[in-house]
Parts: sequence; structure tokens; C-alpha cells
Amino acid sequence: MEQIASRDLKRVMKAKAVAAAMPVPAAAKPAPLGPLAAKIAAEPVAPAISQVVLAGVVRFAEFTAVSLLGLVIYWLYVNHPAGFAWEYLGAIIAVSTAAILTFQAAELYDTVAMRTHVHQLSRI
Repeated sequence: MEQIASRDLKRVMKAKAVAAAMPVPAAAKPAPLGPLAAKIAAEPVAPAISQVVLAGVVRFAEFTAVSLLGLVIYWLYVNHPAGFAWEYLGAIIAVSTAAILTFQAAELYDTVAMRTHVHQLSRI
């Protein structure tokens, strides 16, 4: 390990004192906007949605849609007279999760993919 000499400490202390004594430049005042720039700046801006939030909302909506479809199919075709069979609920959740993971692997949650609907049908 390298030893620090007292002269090194004095040099560092002197450099800090010099830096503290230097005047800090004032922030430059921005130039006024021209008429066209002011008009453009005054236009309202639509609120933006984060790509991550958008993809998450779409994932949740698709998971819910696939799960509800599974429950409807269960109710129409499998409905047991003895009551609800809980093993089907596990299968519905597993299939819904597998569908979302497959869509993610196919990169269907990319924002660009969501903008080009017709071209993305071949991925499904």
C-alpha cells in the first residue's frame, strides 16, 4: 500500500481552497424565443405512456382475456354437476401464462410491433 506524505495532503488542501475561492459563473440567461418557436412551444402536448407500462397493460389484458375465455369454455363444456373442479382452474392459469410467455418470446410486446398490426399477424 502506498503511503501518503504530509506534503501530498498539503497540496490537496491547497487545491481545494483554490477551487473554493474561484468564482462560479452565473447561468446564462436564455435568449427569447422567436414568434414561430413561441407558437410551437405553446401547442399542447399529448401525455406520453411509457413503453414498459404499455407492454404491461397489454400483457395483463391478454392474460385476463385468455383466462376468461378458459373459464367460459369450462362453464359451457366441462361444467360438473357436483361443483367446480379446481384442477381446471390451475390448467386455465397455466395455459394463460404459457400464452403470455409465448407472445413475449415472439416479441409481440414491442412498441413497434403494436403499431403495425397487419404485418405482425404472421408472428402469431
